[in-house]
Amino acid sequence: MNCLPPLFGGFVLLGKMCENARMIKRNSEHKRPFTKSAKSYPAKRGASAAYKGPAKAVHKPLAASKTPYAAKSAAPSRDYRTEAANRRQQAFLRQGSAPKPKAASAPYKGVAKKPMSPAFQAVARKPLASAPFRPTRSVAKEVRHTSRPSSSRVASTSKKFSAPNKPRVASASWGSVASWYDKHLSEDDTYHQKVILPNLLRLVDPRRGETIVDLACGSGYFAKAFAQEGAVVTGIDISEELIAIARKAAPSVSYHVGKAEDCPIISNQTKDKVVIVLAIQNIEHVQKVFAEAARMLKPGGTVHLVMNHPAFRIPKQSSWEYDDKKKVQYRRIDQYMSESTSAIDMHPGMPDSPQTISYHRPLQYYFKALTKAGFAVDRLEEWISHKDSDSGPRARAENSARKEIPLFLYLSAKRLV
Repeated sequence: MNCLPPLFGGFVLLGKMCENARMIKRNSEHKRPFTKSAKSYPAKRGASAAYKGPAKAVHKPLAASKTPYAAKSAAPSRDYRTEAANRRQQAFLRQGSAPKPKAASAPYKGVAKKPMSPAFQAVARKPLASAPFRPTRSVAKEVRHTSRPSSSRVASTSKKFSAPNKPRVASASWGSVASWYDKHLSEDDTYHQKVILPNLLRLVDPRRGETIVDLACGSGYFAKAFAQEGAVVTGIDISEELIAIARKAAPSVSYHVGKAEDCPIISNQTKDKVVIVLAIQNIEHVQKVFAEAARMLKPGGTVHLVMNHPAFRIPKQSSWEYDDKKKVQYRRIDQYMSESTSAIDMHPGMPDSPQTISYHRPLQYYFKALTKAGFAVDRLEEWISHKDSDSGPRARAENSARKEIPLFLYLSAKRLV
């Protein structure tokens, strides 16, 4: 039994020697020098040196080695493309013809551009300053006229805005929007149909055989209604487009193109009544118009005026407001007594709508002008809106304001002499 420990120790030493031999052989195959590692030979007990990890192996360059592996690695690599080209060249030589060398390609200069036409070149050579100014959408909104009714729909929300090439010039004629205006009058639930026409037929009272002149008749909406009652009607307007529409709608009415303040086609003292509906606020020389009406009327004849109420509908100086505390809608008036001239859009929903001139005058102005022309005012009425708000938090206030604040003013004056 005493011989077992030495025998066991000898076996352990023999095993370590075999392991070292295998490591030497493995490293020699990979051309790496054998180095002892901390894992193979742990530090002796009691050693003060700290463990620094496994030692790094030192590699020799492959070219310095004389093993077959190193010789194979150091040999130059084969150029298979060149060899293939050589084989093809030799095959052509055996057949008696050789391929022609490819010509050197021209350097790349980009995509070829098509030549511009002479007309396009003339436009492209123009300086940028000559191009018309086209403002952006936000700038154009600020430049455009903004005095529109709050209920009107802004066209820029449904149509693309296009800046005008020429500045807009306000005109007293509505010929530029003749088609739209005539279509508007043919719609239902308009002020013309619900408010003005019923009251005007009641007050003018056209009778069979009476002679009536409709000054600034437009498309003949009211002249046609008077003719249907049996009156002999003559319509006069400055717009050729509106007169053309009126003649098609009512051939029985005699229409003429002319100014309201100068109507030589009408003889003196030959008419019974003169009607001016929603036009006096667009006429500059009101005194001349009243004098011309007095000239063509018979003694005792009457003139009938309908206008936007001068006390509550002042262009750019009046608006609807709402009091949140009192829950009341009211009409704000910033100016009344002073006369003013404003350019307003004929068609509020049209981008770059043509403009007309609107003249504001206080109520006393018309009384004085009629008196000077030889008339005496014998009737005055104020007409309110017929519309109602069905729902909404302000519906009650809106309906109350419509009943209290009139939109239109009617005046009737009789010729004295």
